[in-house]
Amino acid sequence: MGSSWREISTVFGEEVRRVTRRTSFRVMTLAVPASLLVLLVAVPVVRGLTSGGEEGEGGRIGLTDLSGELLTEEAAEEADFRVFPDREAGLAALVAEDIESLFVIPQDYVESGRVEWLRTGSAITAAFIAEEDSRPIQSWLRNALVGDALPAGLRTRLV
Repeated sequence: MGSSWREISTVFGEEVRRVTRRTSFRVMTLAVPASLLVLLVAVPVVRGLTSGGEEGEGGRIGLTDLSGELLTEEAAEEADFRVFPDREAGLAALVAEDIESLFVIPQDYVESGRVEWLRTGSAITAAFIAEEDSRPIQSWLRNALVGDALPAGLRTRLV
């Protein structure tokens, strides 16, 4: 029994050495991590090029406040997104591809906490842009809900 384990160990060791000496094994061992690194760099670059250069300019995200309680004139001027007076105007901009996402705050937002989110593109691209597009709205909603109830330093920390 002991000699059969020794034989198995010898055969296994020899097979590992034989496979790892192959050029194809070495190339594939280096190619997989290298291709992942290229994708890590290339995907953000391609997304930046295909977004039309509007990232950070506030032109990609639209907002409509049907509640009338959150979007004051001051908040509209400070907002980093396009503000629409009603849902139809926002939808028209979305269809015309002036914006990529539209957030509609319903009349009962304070009670329900729900926001309607409409966006362009396929479901696959929507999955990639979802988190990026929702962060500014989430931050703005937190700030709008707190309003002037807290001192500025504490409000900033909360948001």
